[in-house]
Amino acid sequence: MSVVKVFSPKPHLVKERIMKRASKRNPREVTRRALKLESLERREVFAVGGLDPSFAYGFGKTVADFGGTVDYSMDSAFQADGKIVVVGGTTAGGGDNNFALARYNSDGSLDASFGGFGGIGAGRVATDFASGFDSAQKVLIQPDGKILVIGSTNPFGYEVGEWPGDPAGQGNEQRWAIARFNADGTMDNSFGILGKVVVHRAGQDDFLNAKGAFLQGDKLLVVSVNGSTGIMSRLNLSDGSLDASFGNSGFIEFNSPTEMSSVALHQGGLVAVGSTETSNLAFARFHMDGSVDTNFGVNGVAIVGPYYTGSLISLVVQADGSIVGAGSAYDPLQGNSLRLVIVRVLSNGTPDATFNVDGVCELVLPESSIGNFRDVVIGSGGTIVASGFVKAGTQQDFAVVRVGADGALDQNFGIGGLVKVDFGNSEDHASSVLTYANGKILVTGTASGDIAIARIDGAAVLGNPGQPTRPGGLVVPWSNLPPTHALFRTGFLLNLVERIDQAIAQHRTDNPLPQRIPTPRSSVPASRTNGPLRANQASLLDDFFAELGNETQERGGSNANIANYRHQLSLRVSGSH
Repeated sequence: MSVVKVFSPKPHLVKERIMKRASKRNPREVTRRALKLESLERREVFAVGGLDPSFAYGFGKTVADFGGTVDYSMDSAFQADGKIVVVGGTTAGGGDNNFALARYNSDGSLDASFGGFGGIGAGRVATDFASGFDSAQKVLIQPDGKILVIGSTNPFGYEVGEWPGDPAGQGNEQRWAIARFNADGTMDNSFGILGKVVVHRAGQDDFLNAKGAFLQGDKLLVVSVNGSTGIMSRLNLSDGSLDASFGNSGFIEFNSPTEMSSVALHQGGLVAVGSTETSNLAFARFHMDGSVDTNFGVNGVAIVGPYYTGSLISLVVQADGSIVGAGSAYDPLQGNSLRLVIVRVLSNGTPDATFNVDGVCELVLPESSIGNFRDVVIGSGGTIVASGFVKAGTQQDFAVVRVGADGALDQNFGIGGLVKVDFGNSEDHASSVLTYANGKILVTGTASGDIAIARIDGAAVLGNPGQPTRPGGLVVPWSNLPPTHALFRTGFLLNLVERIDQAIAQHRTDNPLPQRIPTPRSSVPASRTNGPLRANQASLLDDFFAELGNETQERGGSNANIANYRHQLSLRVSGSH
């Protein structure tokens, strides 16, 4: 927790010789010389966007090394007991690459009761399918606590090889690979063959990497996408066998009018995000038989921000059926800078006009910088949180962005809604994000060859609704963010200064509200609230400024203008690292 000390001007009796010369001086100079700063009582508020000091031994972030040359993360999930499961890949354990599975306690320490087999450290499990290239892409926690890990395996590794059904072919075959683990990290031998299932369409050279995996009662639905082609398969959770009643012997192949990057279940069907052939940001919707839902958008396709060129990478479906996508794009009309974008359409594919500007929220990176979102979730209070990376030069860091339910960048979060996390390496990127009910944010990814995990203190304070971000977007100097181990973020300071300016202006006497200070909204969106704690903090500051205004007018007379005193406000920050 950071401490913000607020010092305010408390007028004293002005010496007669100063008052006699007032007409000859700049009024602001008179004010400056007449005032003396005295500290108020110490008041504590939580900063937003700093690493959580209660996580990972006080550092807020940590990495896990499996002992291989390359370890990486792709997905994460919470268990019912609050433990954290992270999956990806590792070169440890033999073969070209294996499933990597790590479990953390709720405090960020590796779970010593999990895994640790075959010389791989406690809290970690490496699983080999066929001495080929195996990679875990999705993780699901069953209601009984068993862990399902869904990914892909290539039995030929990186090499071009022969595959069944085409003995003369030159295939580089990729198959779905699914493993189920018990609570201690051992394989569940009741599932498939010794806990493993390999799914493959005989005679087909499929590119089966899981872009979606969903529990449906006693079934597991897996969806793979490769460009504009998708394949669905359904398995029985009882033993891992294919559900022959689904589609064509357990498979449904479908074609999309768009390129697809990710899929989700949506009102009895599927929805995908990606881009059109002309690189427009796009959504597409399908019935469960694989046919395009022509009632969605225009002939099954919804385009948002037609002036953008780019792609949506990840998506999440809200409770009301609205669909949120996240990715990156360029706006040819607004220069060469890349934009991180979060967009929302209604359940029927219509761009949500209530979400920022025309359904699009954008964050403009400095010119020549790159970045992208890899995951997006719905957070506490209807906020939307997206994670990925930003890179300038050789420095690449985790990037986490939060917007409100109204699509405005949350100005309380980092700088302009953006927080970056640096693991001290040149190549860090986040692949998954999870949120807590109390506003905290868990981000997992990769940091220079290790699985990386961080928790951000995202509790909302003071509430700044932000402003729409187009035209031109909001340029965020993320490269100037303070060190991530600091609990206090510059964004919070800037927000507090703005709130101070506005509160002081409300107590002005003769001077109109300065034009450079934006008129505050009549109400703070619900997405910016965080229960009684936030309300108490806001009330405390409001009371302070009301008392300050009354005192100034009482001591300075009816012509005293407290707006002129804002330069005497001194903000001092202290915090433990």
